[in-house]
Amino acid sequence: MSNNSSSLGGGFSDSSPSIKLCTEKLNDSNFSTWRYNMCNALGYMNLDEYIKTHTAELKARPEYTSKLKQVTTFICLHLGREDSTRFVDDLDTYDPKALWDSIITYYAAKSVKKAANVMEKLHNITFVEGEMQKSINLFHQTFHLMLEVSNKQFDKKTLEAVWVFLVMKRLPPSFSVFRTLKFASFKDPNTQILMSSFLTDLELELRHQIESQDLLPASSSALEVTHLSRPAASTPGTSTSHQKKPPRRA
Repeated sequence: MSNNSSSLGGGFSDSSPSIKLCTEKLNDSNFSTWRYNMCNALGYMNLDEYIKTHTAELKARPEYTSKLKQVTTFICLHLGREDSTRFVDDLDTYDPKALWDSIITYYAAKSVKKAANVMEKLHNITFVEGEMQKSINLFHQTFHLMLEVSNKQFDKKTLEAVWVFLVMKRLPPSFSVFRTLKFASFKDPNTQILMSSFLTDLELELRHQIESQDLLPASSSALEVTHLSRPAASTPGTSTSHQKKPPRRA
């Protein structure tokens, strides 16, 4: 199996026989990120078809059986011990779609209880300087999961507005101007508050702050160079030591 391992992950493998995982193994707190990274990894390897409905054309491919084993193994490698016990009954059964569906059903079951659990995870996400992009990505994925599992039992518009306001109140001090402008824009009764638009604007503000910080050292260096290259001004009423005196007359 070690010979096939390195090819299993494609760009996700290293030079050793063991496989370099594309994401952290699945656990109770990282499902949104896990699913997102796994879908991207399988898509990158052109194997995402095997976690969807298998068409007749797919089943007719000569590599179909070997790919079933490959994708099933790839998913299993990204499960923790508890989830392996929960979802994998037989290591000799290679059905990636059934395995994938059972994972999604368990972690993204549509119920009020599941929605409440995801809301708790959303509430625990913090927005601090230096980790803003990571927090934005995690919040976006977790919020999408909350909408998915709530199954329309909560009003989507209300959910989006409430969570947008909560995020704004928890932003670091450097985002105070951004927060003030956003609150001002929401005073218009015709303004539609959307989480996706808000997070996009938040990312743009973060990028602007990072670019501004990067420009500061360059500006300081430019001012220093200008100061050093400026010639020293002579003091009025004094002559230079190199000035020639007129010759005396005999």
